[in-house]
Amino acid sequence: MEYVCQYTTMRHIGRELNRTEKFCQLLLRVYPAIQRRVQRWRDKFVQGRTRRANGKIIVNECPREDSSKEPLKIGDRVKVLSYAQIRSTLDDRGILKNLSFQEPMRKYCNHTYEVLKIPQYVLNNGGKKINKCRDVVILRGLYCNGRGMLTHEGCDTSCLHYWKTDWLRKMV
Repeated sequence: MEYVCQYTTMRHIGRELNRTEKFCQLLLRVYPAIQRRVQRWRDKFVQGRTRRANGKIIVNECPREDSSKEPLKIGDRVKVLSYAQIRSTLDDRGILKNLSFQEPMRKYCNHTYEVLKIPQYVLNNGGKKINKCRDVVILRGLYCNGRGMLTHEGCDTSCLHYWKTDWLRKMV
């Protein structure tokens, strides 16, 4: 079986954005950036403020949700499932929801890692296309070293491995 790099099959993870969507994406990047700056400013002035309820002082109270339903966040510790568990989620081509599980990723199974990034868009084909993706994370320090791939020299792209959240379990 010929090796196919995960990066080269990313075009199947979603659809290419049209011109209008690309323009909107650019505009939409400005809003969250402004929102983050306003939130930082707000936190700076609200930090330490308290409120009273039934005679008790409550500091920065926020409701808790069921941790089993929480989506992954940057910095979360996750355990990669065993290869057998991951294999059971894949189709006959080794793909789950248009993302392939590559053989070099197998060595990371049954270990714990930190979520580095949660991409919402993926550039592929050398950055020529933007694809929207869901339930995909990048784990800190896990990338393809390319040894033994393609030719005797290997691949020197050093691509990040993309992981479906179905392949991971959040550590408490």
